[in-house]
Amino acid sequence: MTDKLPSEPQSPPGHRKTTGLFFVVGWRSIAVLTALSLLAAILLWIFTGPFWPRSMPRQAAAATDQSRSDITAAQRNLDKLDNKIAALRQQLADKRLQCRAQPVRQPPPPLDKDEICRLCRNNIKRLAGNMSLSLTWQGFADLDLHLICPNSSHIFYNNKQVSQCDARLNIDKNAKKFGLDRRPIENISLGRNAPQGKYRVEVEYYRRHVGAAAAVPFKLNITRNNRSEVKTGSVHYINNKGSGRRLVVFEFEIKPPTPGQVTGPEGINLDCSICRNNQ
Repeated sequence: MTDKLPSEPQSPPGHRKTTGLFFVVGWRSIAVLTALSLLAAILLWIFTGPFWPRSMPRQAAAATDQSRSDITAAQRNLDKLDNKIAALRQQLADKRLQCRAQPVRQPPPPLDKDEICRLCRNNIKRLAGNMSLSLTWQGFADLDLHLICPNSSHIFYNNKQVSQCDARLNIDKNAKKFGLDRRPIENISLGRNAPQGKYRVEVEYYRRHVGAAAAVPFKLNITRNNRSEVKTGSVHYINNKGSGRRLVVFEFEIKPPTPGQVTGPEGINLDCSICRNNQ
């Protein structure tokens, strides 16, 4: 007895025809959809395409023009700044030349030549201390210089040095009848230890010698910290008993030094060499 193998199932007769029909219809559908897509793209490009490529170049051109304008303006500003810098440098160079060309101005001497020579004739070649009072006049009159200190100390011809005031009368002229001087000078100096407070300077016409005028003009030179201040006036003779009226000429105050205050040198050296033809 022979066994038979089972055979493959047989497709229905119309199955192959149906499969071929589906294949043909699928490819045709794909072709139609592709054609429609291409047609839609063409129509889209036709209706909207002119707006895309034309607008972009215009905007780019406008931006380029603006950039060029900005660069040009910036370059002009840089040129102006360069010109200003060059002008300032030239001005600075001119100022430097002017500073070099101008001589350094020396401060005027605290005493004039006449006062220096009068002091030198009395063997005074240096004024010690921080302050000096010099009284000058013309003729044989006996004028006296007085200084009243804050502590009521009195410096004058009869009390020439007071340690409590650190003051001294260096010269007293025309006090006697003999050896009179036509160009007299009296001087009081104050040292570094002069007390703080208010001071008073007075001038007195003490004695009228023969040939002296009844009214005598005078000059008072106040020297402080190497700077000078001048006061002028005139005193009149009252009697011949040494009781002339004292005239207040100047008042000043010595105050506490401020922090960082710079004072002038203590004392003044006199150049007596300028007085060879003036003594």
